[in-house]
Amino acid sequence: MRILEDMLRALKEANPNVPNYILVVDDVTTRILSSTVSTIELLEGGVLGLEKLEVNRKPFPKMHAIYFITPTEKSIELMCDDFSDVNKPTYGNIHVFLTNQVEKILMDKLTKKPHFLARLRTFKEINLDFLCPEANVFHLDMPAAFPVIFSKYGLKEERDLSDLIADKLATIVPSVFDYKNIHFIYNKNENNSVAEKVAKRVYQRVEKFLQTKQDDNEAETAAPIKIIILDRSFDPLTPILHDYYYQAMAHDLLKLDNDIVEYEITDNSGKTTKKRAMLSDSDDLWKRYKHKHIAEASSSISQEFEAFVRNNATTKAQQDFSKLDLKTMSEIVKNMPLYNELMSKYALHMNLLEQCLSVNFTSSSCIELNFLGIREKRDQRSWRNRTMLGHCTQ
Repeated sequence: MRILEDMLRALKEANPNVPNYILVVDDVTTRILSSTVSTIELLEGGVLGLEKLEVNRKPFPKMHAIYFITPTEKSIELMCDDFSDVNKPTYGNIHVFLTNQVEKILMDKLTKKPHFLARLRTFKEINLDFLCPEANVFHLDMPAAFPVIFSKYGLKEERDLSDLIADKLATIVPSVFDYKNIHFIYNKNENNSVAEKVAKRVYQRVEKFLQTKQDDNEAETAAPIKIIILDRSFDPLTPILHDYYYQAMAHDLLKLDNDIVEYEITDNSGKTTKKRAMLSDSDDLWKRYKHKHIAEASSSISQEFEAFVRNNATTKAQQDFSKLDLKTMSEIVKNMPLYNELMSKYALHMNLLEQCLSVNFTSSSCIELNFLGIREKRDQRSWRNRTMLGHCTQ
């Protein structure tokens, strides 16, 4: 929500005569934006169009533009290139919001771009360099970090990556907490350089934040914050364990690409069609059941689907066409889009649950999941039925 508060609403207050903006984002901020703000919220905030920085764009020389980008050399250069031709600028006045602190060398480059500076009206760092896939979850979108840190420790690649992780983590605290006193707790050893860098960067940001904070009383009364940083050696087993909750199993067993899943459906004629769907909180079924145990999710969605089919007016009408009247037909037409959408959602999740439950795990303790229960086999011993409604122990 900081995008709405610190960027869109702040611009509205500062520029009341500007009704609409063009929002320009790079590859990284596209993912940040999609994980934090909906399209409706952007429209309500005055964003008329959303553009990618890396592609050729249609110029709007009379419109205000918001650049929400990462402070990298590539993004800074692409932004400045939009105003390299003084006679053909891509946009009118511009407002720049950066996800993190900009390095001095890049700031020096910006000072040497007169055409860019002539149109610059806002330049802020909003400390938002992470993704929020859920309300209480964040991640840094760095899948390659783990192997680099542990395979190239002490080398330049690892040092650069550790600095980047520290910078990203340091943007989280100002985004989440109101604070004055903050304490970091971590195991101080030679392999924990990331934790030390994070602590140092956050302390610097806290000091800068307090110097510019207008409400000193709020800073004085803020409760102390303790942040505990643990490395993987503290809990080495979790990454190799399977979780039996719907969301965890979907990510663990299905081929998800940026939360997009492919699945197959078969119609009454036997024809199979491949479809794609995004698993996000905009899907109310996914939002309600993603943190449920796989058995509870399967049972609840099946019961909900049965109740929906039993009570839905459209379904009832389809069962007996002889009783249709004009009013009923009108209601069917009005409800048909909603009916089709809900049927598609139920079909999607029942399909995904079936896929998850049909997967066979092969390990020292072989586990087979099915709709009836969890059956466990140890060292080639006989199968034993176990309920899926409790915790599974191996």
